[in-house]
Amino acid sequence: LKQTNDDITARWQKEKIAREETAAELGKTQEALRRVQKDLSSLKHKQETLSRQNEEKENIIFDLKKNLRTVKEQFSEEKIRHRRDSVIQSRIPAPSTRKVETTNKPSPYQQHPSGLKKPSNTRANVSKKVEPRTTTVSDSNSVARIRFRVLKMLQEHDPAKAAKIDVVMNKFKGRETELLDKMVARYETKKDDEEAKDDVITSAESTTSSTDSNDGRPKSRQEMSLDRHMARMSRIRAAKGLS
Repeated sequence: LKQTNDDITARWQKEKIAREETAAELGKTQEALRRVQKDLSSLKHKQETLSRQNEEKENIIFDLKKNLRTVKEQFSEEKIRHRRDSVIQSRIPAPSTRKVETTNKPSPYQQHPSGLKKPSNTRANVSKKVEPRTTTVSDSNSVARIRFRVLKMLQEHDPAKAAKIDVVMNKFKGRETELLDKMVARYETKKDDEEAKDDVITSAESTTSSTDSNDGRPKSRQEMSLDRHMARMSRIRAAKGLS
C-alpha cells in the first residue's frame, strides 16, 4: 500500500509539473496572442485612416478633373468665339472712300486763243477724271509709301505745306488713299495743264524762229517737230535734275 501511495504521489507530482508547464506555455501564448491582436487592431486603424485619406484624395482629384474639364470647355468656347469674331470682322466691308473728281478746266487754247494749230503731241484728256483708289489702307508700308508721295508732291508744288506733313497725315488717318487721290487731282492735273501750255509756247517760238532764220526760209514740219522734241527733252532733264 505504501508503495502504491508513493507511485500515486510521484505520478501526481509529474502531472502537476506538466500542468504548470502547460499553464505557463498557455500564458505565454495568450500574451503573444494579445500582442498580435493589439498589433492587428493598430494595423486595422491605420488601414482605415489610409482608406479615408485615399478616398479624400480621390474626391479632390475628381473635383480637380471636373474643374479642369470646365476650364477647357470655357477656353474652347472663348477660342471659337474669338475665331468667329475675327471672321466676321474680316468680312465687314471697308468704309467707302469718297470719289475725288477733277473739275473740267478749260484748255489753255480756249483761255488764250492764238490762232495756232493745237500740237498733235500734247497730252490727251487733260481733264480726265481721276479714278478713286478703293483699296483700303491697312498696311503700314502702304501708309509710308503714300506719305512719301504726298511729301514729294508738296515739296515740288507747295513747299510751305511740306513741313506740316504730320498734321496732314493725322487729319486723314485711315483715309490715306483719299488724301493721295486729292493730291494727284490737284497737282498732277495742274502739271498737265502747264505742260500743255509749254508745248503751245514752244510751238509758237519754233514758228517765230523759223521765220527769222538767216536765209528767211521757213522750217519744214519735220524740223519744227524736232525742235519741239529737243525742247521737251530739255525740260524733262531739268525737272529730273531738280528732283
